[in-house]
Amino acid sequence: MMRHLRSLTAELEGMLPVLGKAPRRRARRSLSSAQAWLALQDGAVLPASQRAKVAQKKLGHLVVIVEEAPETAKQSVGAARRNREIQEAKALAGAERNEHKAQMPQGNRPTPRHATVPEQESVALLRTQLAQVAAHGGTIEIGHLKIDAKSHGARRVLGDLERATGSEEPMLSAVVIGKKGGPVPFFRDILKAAGLAVPQTDEVLLKIWRREQERAHAAYASPPRPLPSRLVPTASQTASTK
Repeated sequence: MMRHLRSLTAELEGMLPVLGKAPRRRARRSLSSAQAWLALQDGAVLPASQRAKVAQKKLGHLVVIVEEAPETAKQSVGAARRNREIQEAKALAGAERNEHKAQMPQGNRPTPRHATVPEQESVALLRTQLAQVAAHGGTIEIGHLKIDAKSHGARRVLGDLERATGSEEPMLSAVVIGKKGGPVPFFRDILKAAGLAVPQTDEVLLKIWRREQERAHAAYASPPRPLPSRLVPTASQTASTK
């Protein structure tokens, strides 16, 4: 049972950095009692007043309170993650509305064009930059891209990047985040450029973006890791099912 208590305290201590203020405070109280009791069993010298208080605690009781703490902490982490996803979805919806207002009216099917030599060079430079970001398992804010980072310039070059990427390769553009976090506000346009289906809801779009980010991190890791499956079909596959 003592080994079990040590394992529980180690698990709980590892969760502290990701907890909110109130859950972390509760977790620390549970952790402090268990750690003090374990230290006493290991022969640590405690002040007389603390030693008497700690010695009164029972191993079984400590196991119970420390067992409950990680579950409560996990619930707090889950709630925080869900709240973050909701905020990301709201930010994405607002950013997309602003983007659409700024765009000139366009037809449903843009006229195909061929990238110029300078644009090809921009794509190659961007691919190298994003591959380095993915290799470190990170993300990069759109304003830090080595291109004209105004939304229309970034939209064009990121779209060209995905047009030049193999259909089974992960989307490197998924490691680019918007100014408020989450995918860039024109990520739906990038999916179109990649020849992939475009989801209707922001929640599904976020899941696809995160999965492509995972795929990019796996593909460019050293050594590369197995790629998670893609969550979005190609546009042609979607059309054939209608």
